[in-house]
Order: sequence, then structure tokens, then C-alpha cells
Amino acid sequence: MQTVTRNPLADPGLLGINAGAAFGVVIFIAVAGDAITLARSAAALAGATSGALAVLALGAFAGSRPHPIRLLLAGAAVSAFFLAIVRGFLLLSQQALDTYRFWVMGGLDGISLAAIGTLSPLFAAGLVLAAGAGLMLNAYVLGEDLARSLGVDIRLAYLLGLAAAVCLCSAVVTLAGPIGFVGLIAPHLAMGLVAGDERIRLLVSALLGATILLAADIAGRLLFAGTGMQAGVMVAVIGAPALVLAIRRGRVGV
Repeated sequence: MQTVTRNPLADPGLLGINAGAAFGVVIFIAVAGDAITLARSAAALAGATSGALAVLALGAFAGSRPHPIRLLLAGAAVSAFFLAIVRGFLLLSQQALDTYRFWVMGGLDGISLAAIGTLSPLFAAGLVLAAGAGLMLNAYVLGEDLARSLGVDIRLAYLLGLAAAVCLCSAVVTLAGPIGFVGLIAPHLAMGLVAGDERIRLLVSALLGATILLAADIAGRLLFAGTGMQAGVMVAVIGAPALVLAIRRGRVGV
């Protein structure tokens, strides 16, 4: 998302994708229960797609891609809109509220191999789309004119990247809740480690994101033995100071 929007602050949480997916899941829980099923992932996908399209429509294209600042403002507005509707549904459904209290914090508790298998088509689609977008990223970052001269379709690269984020975030939000911050910090850390090849940066970002989330989950279990602390909370507690420190020391690429 940071590469295709050319905005170092872009991530699925800021662009309305996570909020849209959360909206879809909460509506599903209120209507059909809290089981992790393919239907629940479809609800998350529908919500995430709605959020992405709304942000895209409001983001005001400048050339072949949305304007970066307007895109973030649109993302903030769409996220606030979805969260307001979610809160309204929670007031009407005690079952949804009971599940939401734990799920919204984000965590890895209760995730089974069966649940991951259920959502595997969504993960597979997201990975294929990300790989397709990744093939165009090196030319994309050179600018629209040069990318076109190299045969890259700017709009296609943007839409593939957006579709990959929608699919992957829908699957993750269905399983673990709307965990934020990982999508913001991992690419910056990857840029500090890898320079010159956006395809490798994409892969390193994925590995770093998984490592950050796993480390946060383990830290929460060790520091709060017996009760545990949700991974989504620990990511923000540990990740925010780490990102600030990395920026101050010049180890994060922007």
C-alpha cells in the first residue's frame, strides 16, 4: 500500500480496509454467530472491498492514481463511518458485543488449523495478487511516464496491490481481529534492511510482519502469565516506541 500510493503513512488500517472488514465480521456475528466460517470471511471481504472502493472513490485521482493526502483523509472518514455503524450494532446485539470485546483487540487465541484451512482460498488469492503486483513495483516506483515506457500498466499495478491488501486483510481480520500498526511499521523496517528492489522488500515486509506479531503474542503471554495480553495491544505497546526510536536513529526508510 505504501508503494502503490507513494505514501509512507499508508497501511490497510489507515485506508479503511481493516475497518470495512471489521464491519463485515461484526454484522455477521450479530446475525449468524461467531464461528469462523467461509461465510464469515465472505462478509469480511465484502466489508473490506466496500471500504477500499469508498476510499478510492473519495480519494480523487491525480493522473493514474489517487492523491496521497486525499486518500488518507478519505480513509479516516470511511473508517470512522464503519466504526460508528459497528458501535450501533453492538448496542443491539449482546452476542456480538460479548465476542467483539475480545476480538477487536486482536490476538491469536482460538485460531486453529481448521480455521486457517477454511480461509485458505482467500489467503491464496491475496498472495497471487500480491505476487502479480510485486512484479510491477520496481518499474512503478520510477514514475508513471518511465513505468509506461517499460510496458507497465499503472492502474493495473495499483488495483492489483489494492485487491491483494483487501483479500489478505479480510482473511486476517476474520481470524485474529483488526490488528493495527503491523502494516505500517514492517515496510519501513524492511526498507531499512533492503534497498533497490521492491519485490524483495515486499517479501521481507511479510516476514517482518509475521515476526513482529508473533513476538508481541509471546511477550504478552510471558509478561502477563495466567491472564495473557492480546497480541494487538502488545504490538502497539512495543512497536510504537520501536518505530520512533528507529526513525530518530535514521534506520527507517521513508
